[in-house]
Amino acid sequence: MKNKLDEILLFLKENKNYNKALQTEYALGTIGSREDSFDKLVALLYDTINTQSQPNIDNVSEFFREVYSNKNQLNTFNGFFKFIVGKPIDKYSQTDIYNQLFESLKAKEGWGPKTSSLFIKNIYNYHHSFDKPELKFWNDTPKMEDGDKLYLPVDTVIMEIFNNFLANHKAKWNFKNINKILHGNFINEDVILFDDLWFWGFITQKGSSKRDFVINMDKYWTIKEADKDVMVLKNIEEQAGKFLTLLNRYK
Repeated sequence: MKNKLDEILLFLKENKNYNKALQTEYALGTIGSREDSFDKLVALLYDTINTQSQPNIDNVSEFFREVYSNKNQLNTFNGFFKFIVGKPIDKYSQTDIYNQLFESLKAKEGWGPKTSSLFIKNIYNYHHSFDKPELKFWNDTPKMEDGDKLYLPVDTVIMEIFNNFLANHKAKWNFKNINKILHGNFINEDVILFDDLWFWGFITQKGSSKRDFVINMDKYWTIKEADKDVMVLKNIEEQAGKFLTLLNRYK
């Protein structure tokens, strides 16, 4: 399994600029034009919660009522951490900040593991990976310490890849066991990079109840922020074919 994941990771590293450019454009459209740090935070929270197919309106509305009631507390990472976790960052939590934030956020009504990990991954990327000042809204967002964890936002697209090509004979793949195997074999920066599986999986899957793995550039054309340059389209389609060839070696 480790060898298979190593090969996939190598492909993702070699082609990381495509999804990074897409995510950056999307982020700039979501929060880049907002000047106030609270407005950027709220826009990202709304954007993340709405990735759910059927969010619980009652729970989500209650969460955002709490957010607005604590507006003055949320202009720093430390303040947001205290709001979500229920206690401030101290010397005992310095090596476990992002993991604590994930565990506490996913326990909030209306949230869950996928949306919580997506939000926290984006917070980290916007402040430390994307090199776009307009995406940074806190000055105290910490770097990742050894022993801390970022989680892969596992959705249906990624689970389809694991269940079809990376067979787990003990059980079906899910958010928990996918993240367990990644954390057991890779550093956090690599776990974040595995999120690019969503991009390559999205444009190589067709159908819903039963999915076929074929190049599906029609999906790419539905993404507003995606680069439609002729050469970029050609290169992405070519790499999508290589991605499918790589996966099919594991069948």
